Amino acid sequence: MSMRVDLLGTVAVCTSDAAVRGHELGGRRALVALAALALARRPVAADALARVIWGEQLPPTWTVGLRGVVRGLRLACAPIGGGDQRLIATTPSGYCLADGVEVDVDCGADQVQRAAALLEQGRHQQVVELAAPVSQFSGDQLLPGEEADWLAPHRRAVDANALRAVQLVVQASGMLGHHHDAISSAHRAVEAYPFDESTHRALIAALDRAGDRAGAVRAYEQCRTLLGEQLGIDPSAETVEVYLQALKDQPGPTAARVPAVTSSFVGREGELAALTNSLATTGLTTLTGKGGVGKSRLALRAATRCGDFAGGRLWVPLAQVVQDELVAASVAMTIGVALGAGGPEAVLADHLAPLGRVLLVLDGCESVVDGVASLVTGLLARVPSLTVLATSRVPLSVEGEQLLAVDPLPAPVAGSDLIENSQVRLLVDRVREAGGDLALDDSVAPHLIALCRRCGGVPLALELVAAQLAAMPVGDLLDHLSGPTRLEEEGLRAIARSSYALLDDDEAAVFRRFGVLDGPVGLPLVREVVSGGPIAPLRVVRILRELAARGMVSVDRRGPRWRYEQDDDLHSFARELLVEHDEEKTAFGRLADAIRARLPDDARAAPAPFRAEITELLGSIRSLFGAALGARAEVDRCQELAFRLHRYFATTN
Repeated sequence: MSMRVDLLGTVAVCTSDAAVRGHELGGRRALVALAALALARRPVAADALARVIWGEQLPPTWTVGLRGVVRGLRLACAPIGGGDQRLIATTPSGYCLADGVEVDVDCGADQVQRAAALLEQGRHQQVVELAAPVSQFSGDQLLPGEEADWLAPHRRAVDANALRAVQLVVQASGMLGHHHDAISSAHRAVEAYPFDESTHRALIAALDRAGDRAGAVRAYEQCRTLLGEQLGIDPSAETVEVYLQALKDQPGPTAARVPAVTSSFVGREGELAALTNSLATTGLTTLTGKGGVGKSRLALRAATRCGDFAGGRLWVPLAQVVQDELVAASVAMTIGVALGAGGPEAVLADHLAPLGRVLLVLDGCESVVDGVASLVTGLLARVPSLTVLATSRVPLSVEGEQLLAVDPLPAPVAGSDLIENSQVRLLVDRVREAGGDLALDDSVAPHLIALCRRCGGVPLALELVAAQLAAMPVGDLLDHLSGPTRLEEEGLRAIARSSYALLDDDEAAVFRRFGVLDGPVGLPLVREVVSGGPIAPLRVVRILRELAARGMVSVDRRGPRWRYEQDDDLHSFARELLVEHDEEKTAFGRLADAIRARLPDDARAAPAPFRAEITELLGSIRSLFGAALGARAEVDRCQELAFRLHRYFATTN
């Protein structure tokens, strides 16, 4: 039967199924004697062992007392097989642990050596499993309360071994993509060993691997300040090199890029001038107005043309975020900031502060007003150089908020020069951009004025009408819009339904099925979700092109892969149509299949290979899980996906 002596924490003698702990072994003398023998790793002379127990001034009866201490330990451990010579052996030169008895301190050192060898082999999961328990060790756990000099080198050895274990855990966790675990372990090491620069280097490297440049900067500054104030020294060249490596080749904040402008900007001269003036200073400006009125387009115009934002212009869509608690994390993930243990708001502030003058656009805030208000208040307090531009149907009601109302475009007036009207100019531009031509003669004018009146001055409705004008003249389109409509529908929704009515069956099905996809998505995912039945995957590209031409989807054509997205109001309309056609659960099922296909069969696999792809689909994953909670998608499928994504969730915090 194997036996082990545990010295860290409560001293104990253990077997696989039993243990004798603490004072069950005897008093202080028994515990000190056992620790001395366990740490010696060789026979200890009787007088040397006695001096460990009683000090340099030995009592006259120390020989009898020492035999009594050893006999007491043997008797205490006899019930678990440690009697006689099976725990403590008597040798010609003194006493020692019996052959085969292990010691937790030695086992920890062996585990660290094995973990280091496995790290070289790339077996990172085994490294974590071996080193993580040892990383919790501390020299202070070795006979706490005993202040003898002979213990000092052993305590230092325990600390050094634990520190090496932490470094191995940090490295291996980072390679597995478990950045949250790596950063947390490194933070604990810095707290435990604040004056050991290797702990600070481990933290900087962990933050570097996680892509958290701001965090790496902060960790280095903390190290530099601590060493300077407490020890009067600067960080070593090795620490500086790790810090510089963390800054090297780090990409700027490109994840939350401002959307591409693909069409002309019409009207809004007064609003743009007021917005430009507001964005010249730091703080919060909120554009308010009803859906489709052009808040996002005005914000986009300002974000690309206004101000000197040397630190960058960041665009974060929030329309698909439906919980206030997720706002800060969603903003951080969109920007590409690794979430750490400090909370998303603090991580965001640390990321933005070093960049200088930054414009952060939060688009579509009305569903999570409280979450956005809380985040903006915190960021502005921490980042004085930050300018925030929000779009929302309602104000955020934050102190210092500057409000700018975005009203519908003014209606054209009979007898005036129609081309001077912004609604008409918008129609003319969009028809021309689609390759057509919109005549403005006297015969067309009354119909055009009536058409603009039906749109209510809402730019999104005008965009949809312009797309229809490429297929029919103004008079016919006006007749089409005047046909049977639902009494509760007017303005934008009526225009959207009329545009939908012009689609053929396959185009209409693709438009509806797109309703389960939240945020910009690539062609492969769109194909997997919207195809099926008579719609072959190869036909999806042509159908998407037709939907884009009709204004039913938008396309970001930058880069090697295009991204497709529905306007928020059209997206809500598509969801409603899915319910009307009893297709919602089927569409969510195809989305679940598509997500599952991107995950490995082994749920324990490291998330690094699929992390970026899943992050890009996070909006649609939330949509799917939300539908499951509402019994609109298969609960079992979504529970399985949540389980298979648990490593991803742990990595991204």
